[in-house]
Amino acid sequence: MRKSNKKHQALEYGVLLVIIIFFLYNMLALLGDFKEADAPYIVEYGSIVQENEYDCLIIRDEILVFPVESGKVKYKVNEGDKVRKGYPLYDIEAGAYGKDGGDDAYHVDIKTSVEYLRVAYENLDVGKQVDDIRKLSAYGIYDRISLIKNAIDEKIMQTDGEEIETETVNRYNGSNSPISGIVSFNIDGYEEILSRESVMLLNMEKIRSETINSANLKGKEAETDEPIMKIVDNSAWYVYVYTDLRNIGRFNEGSSVKIVFEEENVDAMVVETNNEIGNCYAILRISEQAKTFLGKRATRMHIINKNINGLIVPVDALVYQEDEIGVLIKNINGKAVFKPVGVKGSNNEWAVVSDGIFYRKDENGNAEAVDTVKVYDEIIVDISD
Repeated sequence: MRKSNKKHQALEYGVLLVIIIFFLYNMLALLGDFKEADAPYIVEYGSIVQENEYDCLIIRDEILVFPVESGKVKYKVNEGDKVRKGYPLYDIEAGAYGKDGGDDAYHVDIKTSVEYLRVAYENLDVGKQVDDIRKLSAYGIYDRISLIKNAIDEKIMQTDGEEIETETVNRYNGSNSPISGIVSFNIDGYEEILSRESVMLLNMEKIRSETINSANLKGKEAETDEPIMKIVDNSAWYVYVYTDLRNIGRFNEGSSVKIVFEEENVDAMVVETNNEIGNCYAILRISEQAKTFLGKRATRMHIINKNINGLIVPVDALVYQEDEIGVLIKNINGKAVFKPVGVKGSNNEWAVVSDGIFYRKDENGNAEAVDTVKVYDEIIVDISD
């Protein structure tokens, strides 16, 4: 009887052991399935859109129009009208109002470049400025030479103890349009200092920190020392883009970008970049009409830099080895091998890299070919493995 019980217990233990083994087998298989989620990424062709939002300043060639005499203004144009050079803008009813007859709410503080120069006059290195003039002349960049000469002249004037009485300004006294362009009565005070040529000399960070508001001057009484409108050159407008060292590489001189708005998309070209620490910027040129730009000076813009094509790899797979960026790929033996990559662009999830080979400079400054990833390579994404 006891022997029968022992046999029965042994059978039960055997069945329990089989169940446990079966359970462990299935658990291991399940864990194996989870491990498959970390399978290597297979490199393939693709593309990404490189885009971001930036704080920007709208830069236009603008001429402030001052009345020929004080009085009541009778306008012949409206906001946004396109006029040709010589088109009549207004008439004045002279003497209808005196100096104190105007509304102070329409007063506009016209800025001067002196207060926004990046370098104080006393710190200007005239010798360096002269050397810069030689370099600019050699490259045919004549528009900047006059700006440097003006800075030197102002430095000399201050050295001699003389006050700077006037600046070279873009203003006009007359009743007919000085240029062909667009009429605007919204004046913000920055019209005479923000131009394509001046941005290189100005402390744009200081301007950026200010609140820029405009006043509509239409309907006011005219005073000879205050503008009553401006004419905006509509042949080309510029966008000054504030950026940093991380994003300045997305802007390449001569490349095209797209500025995205709720109602319209505008194509632009990168005409200048600067990667100086603390002063990174890009200047975009817009040749087409953009209604969104007309009444704004400072705004935040969504900019698509470009569509980048090539081999795409997960950003999380990028690693560094001795300051060189690359990825870990599995060789034919299943071992991880570091491969340097040439990153053409990236977003938050993906990076586009060169296919098969890319070029870099060696320690002597010569171009050398570097073997890199190829299509269908297996890349290890989870480097903890």
